[in-house]
Order: sequence, then C-alpha cells, then structure tokens
Amino acid sequence: MNNIRYIFTVTTGRSGQETLANLLNHCVDDVHASFEAPVINTIFKGRLANFEHKIRRRCFETHDLLGRGKVLKAYSDNNVSFINAIASKRIKTANNELSDKGKYIYVDVSKYFARGLYVGFCNILPQTSIINLVRDPLMNIKSFVNRKKNFLLDNNLPDDSSNILQLDSSNMQKEELYLWAWCEMYLRFQHMKNKKCVKNHVEILTEKLNDHDYLAKSLKLIDLRYRPGCQVKTACYNTNLNSGHPSTFITLKDIDIFYKFIEKVPLDLRKKIVYLDNYNPEVHML
Repeated sequence: MNNIRYIFTVTTGRSGQETLANLLNHCVDDVHASFEAPVINTIFKGRLANFEHKIRRRCFETHDLLGRGKVLKAYSDNNVSFINAIASKRIKTANNELSDKGKYIYVDVSKYFARGLYVGFCNILPQTSIINLVRDPLMNIKSFVNRKKNFLLDNNLPDDSSNILQLDSSNMQKEELYLWAWCEMYLRFQHMKNKKCVKNHVEILTEKLNDHDYLAKSLKLIDLRYRPGCQVKTACYNTNLNSGHPSTFITLKDIDIFYKFIEKVPLDLRKKIVYLDNYNPEVHML
C-alpha cells in the first residue's frame, strides 16, 4: 500500500476528538480515523472484558504506544531513537488497521501526537498532514478540571526545557496548568506546520464540528473530500455530563485566572497564538 496517507491531530484533548473521528469515518471515503489509538476492542464481555482490558493496557497497548509515560520523558530528554521506535510500532499498527478495512488514509485523532510522538512520525514518514483541533480555551480547561484528571499523566510540567512556552509552575493552579497546555499545543502546531514532513495543514474549531459546510471546506485544505449531503448525527461523545461529571460552565474566577495567566506569556509567543487575537472570555458570562 504505497499510497497510504497519514494525518494527525494536534490538540489538548477534551476537544471533540471522538466526534471528529466519527464524522471522518462516516463521511469521508477511504478514511479510517482512530480515536486515541490504540483502541482496545475486547474479546470477552462483562467482568472478563474489564480484566482483559487491564492486562492488554499493561502489557500490549501501553502508555508508551499512546504517547504517555516514557514517551513524555524521552521527549523531554530528546531521546529521539526511543520515540522513533514507538512511532514505528504505531505506523505498523495503523497499516494493519488500514489493510483490514480496505482503506488507505489513516487519521490519528489523538492528543498524543503533539506530546512528542510527532518527532518520530516526522523522522519516519516522508509526508503527513496535520489538523489543529482547537476548543475554546476556558471551556477546555474547565472540562479537564471537572474531570479531576492527573495533569502529569499526559503532560510535562511547563518548566520543562523541551517546551516552547516555558513558565515557572511552582505556584500554578490546576486551571493555569491546563491553560499552559492549551497554549503549548497551539504553539507546537505553529512549529510543526512548517516542518518538511508536513504537506498541508488546517485548523478546525471544536464548536463548528456540527457545521457540515465548514467541515467540508476545512477538510478540503488537507485533500479530504467530505461527501456532499452526508448528515451523520454529530452528537457530542464522551462529554462530562455523559460520564457523570459536572457540566462545563465558566465563572468570573475562571476569567480572572485566564487574564492573569495570559499576562505571563511572552509577547513574541503570544503573537503566534492567533486564536486569542479576537478572543473575549467575557462572552461566557452573557
């Protein structure tokens, strides 16, 4: 399959990845979109399925294949050979999935690509496309905070020398840590899109995933053809409410945290985060 295409997403997470993957799988020909690969489809059911899931995540579909754990450390340490090895395993898995499904365009809809795996993919693949999947920053951080996630499971600290935006994290609140991650991922997209391995790129806004005309025009920029008239139900998947967590809403305290954090971002980097040029957090209070 010499004509295989690979497309990756740059995103913080909690930004509509599962919704995007569903739309791509149903409305774009020849695409297999994998959400947070590797996806574990268990053989057993019920309690045995839970046991199988734990064993396979521990021994086979590991944190490293996702882009967590040792990959985060390798990215921090500039251990390129380790990241290349993990990326190579991921490509082999992707090729097998494409072969099984008779497809030739693989879309990795995941937050882990930008956390470090992109180094390996760019070293191995001659050409890729990337999607910057962007959610409103305040809505994004509150979604994470409401879920009480372990920030360090998917991120290095802002102080790390491997980051574009390096900030002292010693007194950061959890909201500030996730705001940092949002800014860092946006800056990494700006960095990646100019790399030799990236053929084309596009920015897609989470809040417009239900707008089929917008999605069709956006996907055209990376040579994907959204089928005219495809009207898949685009219900939001994996939301806080669906998973039993508090709904995402913004308070004056959140807006205050946002403004104080943005003041810490150096002006030269702030200018590269063009999403924020016309961003008005007060709109959430209307």
